Amino acid sequence: MKFSKLNSPNSFVNVVISKYFIDWDRKVSAPQLKVKNFLKEYWESSIVLEEFLIPGSKKRIDLINISAKVVIEVSPNSTHLKFNPFMHGSRPGFLKTIKSDLVKKDWAKANNLLYIELNDSHLKNLSKETFKELGYEL
Repeated sequence: MKFSKLNSPNSFVNVVISKYFIDWDRKVSAPQLKVKNFLKEYWESSIVLEEFLIPGSKKRIDLINISAKVVIEVSPNSTHLKFNPFMHGSRPGFLKTIKSDLVKKDWAKANNLLYIELNDSHLKNLSKETFKELGYEL
């Protein structure tokens, strides 16, 4: 399947997606597992990728539903909205995380994928309505 390279929206490369097919039972972080368990009912018959490595980078996308053209990034506040010395090491490390999130969003847009970022408030109230509010109908 063709995807654009990171920071090169007009440069497309072929990616063998089979190595990223989701394993619904694979152990991941607790927040990502919660999202996987919720989406399984709706996405089980779709082509879904997990921990997809963006071409031309070392950045990963948590979940991509190829069939629905949707990217899901699970972004707990403790690692994506607040400085966490354990996770980020330093303030510049925290800024690097924020920049990485923005770059992923731009990459999704360049590949015609809807980008949905789930933070703590979304994770607490995970429902069809939550996704609808974020612009995606399950």
